[in-house]
Amino acid sequence: MSFTCGRGNGTAYCHIEQLSVKFVNKKLKDLIANMRVTHQIYTGDSQWVGLEKGVIQLATAKAVNKPVWKLVIDMTLKEFVQCIDFRYITDVITPKKLLRCCREVDVRVHGYPSCTTSAGCYDKVRRLIREFQAEGFTYFKQNVGSDIQADIRVLMMDAYQVWDVQEAINWMQEFLPLKSIFIEEPTSPDDMLGHAAIPKAHFPRTKVTTDEHIQNRIIFKQLFQTQVIDFCQVNLCRLAGVNEVLAILLMATKFNIPNCPHAGGVGLCEYVQHLSLIDYICITGTTKGSVLEYVDHLHEHFGVLLL
Repeated sequence: MSFTCGRGNGTAYCHIEQLSVKFVNKKLKDLIANMRVTHQIYTGDSQWVGLEKGVIQLATAKAVNKPVWKLVIDMTLKEFVQCIDFRYITDVITPKKLLRCCREVDVRVHGYPSCTTSAGCYDKVRRLIREFQAEGFTYFKQNVGSDIQADIRVLMMDAYQVWDVQEAINWMQEFLPLKSIFIEEPTSPDDMLGHAAIPKAHFPRTKVTTDEHIQNRIIFKQLFQTQVIDFCQVNLCRLAGVNEVLAILLMATKFNIPNCPHAGGVGLCEYVQHLSLIDYICITGTTKGSVLEYVDHLHEHFGVLLL
């Protein structure tokens, strides 16, 4: 599954059509026999906008007759490693140092910690938070950046890239008494040094994440290496499919960065459940610090049960 912020869907569709010719007359069993090679077929074409950049990252999709999380956890370690393209990231992780764990039974019994972005407008927050707490949610996130006096009443925050660096530092000063868990996208996601400056100004009281619009594992690698982000917030529909996400999750684990994937939109919540289960069951073996973002809007369009 892949989509953009709206108007870019047509562009991604055109690229999907172009990529599809690479798979004509190929059998599914041959494609999944070595997923790394298959992944490189559609991300390694330098005649587009460059290797692993832009819309080519969005124009990727696969389909097999099994839930994605189950497909991955049923793999042998060798099959799991073959899913991952290690180009450009071997200075952080290599195939020889990967281990697997399996906690499928445990997650079926205890579930996975979740947050919701549906706490509502401010006059409804208290009532809705109580309702979501009764359903088992333990984290809540609100959008901020337009009215500082209203925004200081929320805890987990998303600024939607609206601030300059110094502006973000100033606003976050007002939020410090709330002890918020993190601020998401406080400035442009392309400004790595800016994202480093914001938490540094208030260290250790402000945590930052900005991964929702990051386009590939190479940028993630640099975010981890420079200790710019405190949470790994991958957007599966912004990256080149599950294969690339696996590489990012492995790097996040090496740097002890908890998993908090981006969701909240139509279909994304259903998609990221697979990611969080794969991370817990196959990679980390823990949910400490990690949280699954989930809302129930339009859930009837994705009615197949996950577990």
